Amino acid sequence: MDDAHLTFQPLNELEALMVAAHADPARKAAFRDALLAAPLCALTQAVVDGGRKLEPGDRVQLATAPQADGRAAIILFTAPARIGQVYPVGVSYIQGPGVEMLKLARDGAAMLNPGIPYGVLWTSGEIEALLAG
Repeated sequence: MDDAHLTFQPLNELEALMVAAHADPARKAAFRDALLAAPLCALTQAVVDGGRKLEPGDRVQLATAPQADGRAAIILFTAPARIGQVYPVGVSYIQGPGVEMLKLARDGAAMLNPGIPYGVLWTSGEIEALLAG
């Protein structure tokens, strides 16, 4: 384990479960359940006033990162403070339940906490499996 993993301090219960699942695969189910219920932040392309919560029927254009297979991955974070660690200025985001944020990535991929020691990259198939439980 590198120094970044050793010094990582979870900011919330979801991050604590992510660390636990990384160390012990038997904890992955607890992380998955929490992930679907917890609020996640998705970066947007349009500038909004800080972060706002995703409401039913909202239309947003999410920021994406290209993947090796050519698909775009939406960029998700477990907390607004994590966004600031990677993108210190000029970034907007929306916030909503994990299940809803993952539904937005069904046809592509999703990156959780890119640039942070504990993160995940999911393919569309892996997202479908998460949503199916």
